[in-house]
Amino acid sequence: MLGDEMTGPDGQMLVGVPAGSFMMGSGVGWPDERPAHQVTLDGFWIGKYEVTNDAYATFLNDTQPADVSAWLDIASDYCGIECVGDVYRPITQMGDHPVLAVTWYGAAAYCDYYGYTLPTEAQWEYAARGPAVPTYPWGNEWDAQKCCNWDNWGPGADRTFPAGSFPAGESWCGALDMAGNVCEWCADWYSQTYYQVSPEVNPPGPESGTIRVCRGGSWYMPQGPDYCRTANRGGGTPQYGNDHTGFRVARSHE
Repeated sequence: MLGDEMTGPDGQMLVGVPAGSFMMGSGVGWPDERPAHQVTLDGFWIGKYEVTNDAYATFLNDTQPADVSAWLDIASDYCGIECVGDVYRPITQMGDHPVLAVTWYGAAAYCDYYGYTLPTEAQWEYAARGPAVPTYPWGNEWDAQKCCNWDNWGPGADRTFPAGSFPAGESWCGALDMAGNVCEWCADWYSQTYYQVSPEVNPPGPESGTIRVCRGGSWYMPQGPDYCRTANRGGGTPQYGNDHTGFRVARSHE
């Protein structure tokens, strides 16, 4: 399954992540990354790229939500989508950039519509690290030119780069932009102490909470090397979109 690719129902590419085990977390990072612990996962597929403005605008046109603000803060200066009449479309030259200002509910709705799920936090980290658990998706040495980050913004006035702009920064399974560009919503509720009680097999995250997990670095992170690490954790309030968080999709291996 490793190295396999498939096209999803929304037309985007997914890469295969085989079943396996890895050491999740870090013994030298932030407190919420501890303890490092073994996790075993079933095989799954994950988006090779972050979901783009093109893809999300198509979704909005297909679904025509009564209240788009529950899914997308379209009034945000950082949103790459506009509505003209009744038609949603990417802002000029932003179609292939990752969608921003999307809420957790908006990300989950997209996944549900196309038969995906958001990746669990464990799936996300395994796709970024693999059994070798490198510090960054590409290895253990920081290289600001292998991802979009605070010291490597996109062209012109854009903070982000088009999705997939850094093939040299790909993870072991072929997923791109897992260290930067935008942070990504995951399925789980966030708990700072979850790793202390996490089950070993297919951990689903806490049963409840107030914020949802976000993983991966972004253009916004001012301390690039620390916040772009594969073990770094974060969270966000699910009903709000922001200027540096998007998402990618996942689905089980059938």
